[in-house]
Amino acid sequence: MRRRLLLVVLLLSLPARSWAAVEELSIAPPTHPSAPLHAELTTHFGVVLADASHVAQWRDVYLHQRRDWLEGSLRRAARLLPRFQAILEKVGVPQVLSYLPLIESGFQGRATSTMGAGGYWQFIPSTAHNFGLTLNPWVDERRDPEIATRAAGRYLKRLHNTFHDWPLALMAYNSGEGRIAGILSSLPSRTYREVVRSAQTPPETIDYVANFVAAAQIAIDPEGYGVTPPASPTPLPETTVVTVRGSVDLSSVASTMAMEEAELRRLNPALLQDCTPPGVKQGYPLRVPATAAESLRASLAHNPKTLSTRWTTHRVEPGEPLSAIADRYHVPMDDIARFNNLRGPRRLQAGTDLLIPVPEGHALAKNTQPERQDPPPRLQDSRQATHTVRAGDSLQAIAQRYRLTVGALVAWNGLAANATLHPGQILQLKQRPFHFHNVRQGESLWQIAKRYNTTVQDLRRHNGLGRGGLIHPGDQLKIPTSSGA
Repeated sequence: MRRRLLLVVLLLSLPARSWAAVEELSIAPPTHPSAPLHAELTTHFGVVLADASHVAQWRDVYLHQRRDWLEGSLRRAARLLPRFQAILEKVGVPQVLSYLPLIESGFQGRATSTMGAGGYWQFIPSTAHNFGLTLNPWVDERRDPEIATRAAGRYLKRLHNTFHDWPLALMAYNSGEGRIAGILSSLPSRTYREVVRSAQTPPETIDYVANFVAAAQIAIDPEGYGVTPPASPTPLPETTVVTVRGSVDLSSVASTMAMEEAELRRLNPALLQDCTPPGVKQGYPLRVPATAAESLRASLAHNPKTLSTRWTTHRVEPGEPLSAIADRYHVPMDDIARFNNLRGPRRLQAGTDLLIPVPEGHALAKNTQPERQDPPPRLQDSRQATHTVRAGDSLQAIAQRYRLTVGALVAWNGLAANATLHPGQILQLKQRPFHFHNVRQGESLWQIAKRYNTTVQDLRRHNGLGRGGLIHPGDQLKIPTSSGA
């Protein structure tokens, strides 16, 4: 009580200016860790926030219709966001854009779309290649959170340098920079509001930025919107990189380090097969627990061949079963099926080239098949839809075989002109006659079919949807280009 009286007397004795200072201190809100993210959202997306009703509609979707999905995504994001934000800050991109994977993939590294976009940031193959991501039958760096985020940061920065506006940059991220640049060229002013008003702008592109802003608002302050914030993730053990050369079997590596193979896979999400990729001159940077790195290095140095796998290719003969191929190479059928994405027992298609893993210590089977010479180009070859790459194939040779240009192959497959091909890789031999539609909340297949002057049956056929197949907001559907909007 005496302390309270002394405090009152002290305050009464302060001059007027000091009273003002005390009042200021008493009403100043405490600094919250998320305050910088709030500030970035307000600064860079104020024009979107000004359309409060549109943003509120998307918040309502997340808080009610997609509540479970939202909470699951935020749980996955908890471990990733600090790393994403640090990477984006280093690249020179607002950290608030670390929430973009929330609407792209739900922070799921293995997420894929019907148009081939994949990973946390949903890169299509051509964009992945353009920004230095490795994408082949062995490795998909779109699934690696740090590598993919560095690429996404560079891509977002380039879009901002092009459009000088973050809402426009996100529109281009969603719809393609060429499309947004084309729309802007026909408008009286190059502003986000003008693009939103334009009849040329697809509705899904208009929704995309409001969708992001709404999702970011909730993710930044979940408790403010009545969402239970995710628990703090358990700190990950320290890891390090061990460079391995050749195709190293992951189960052998895990056994050497006395760890679960599933944990090794979690540390190396870009690996698509049960091994590191062959033919990488500088070796593959395998991430392992720091405490086990030395035992792996010692094992590789002592007897590297015990962990390695070699590869050969086998072209399927007419009527040849998988069991006969497995017997010939002394490799389990399951291994051949896994490495070639063969699902279930089925008749193999003659002429298909299979990748065959041959463990070290086993001799490669002698080729009892007659030496093959590719037939001269035929007219029917030009109508073939795809080509499976074989050992020794090059873009020039494939283009010549099918009477195409290298430029066409590169464009249709999202490749660099000097791209390295890999056995088993499938190349498109025709321009795919589709454009794409992003499904909006409340849309049905019937509505989409009507809009594009096509049928529900065609939409199901082109998108692999069975009679019971469902579509969800954010899905991308292939639409035949012959259909008009």
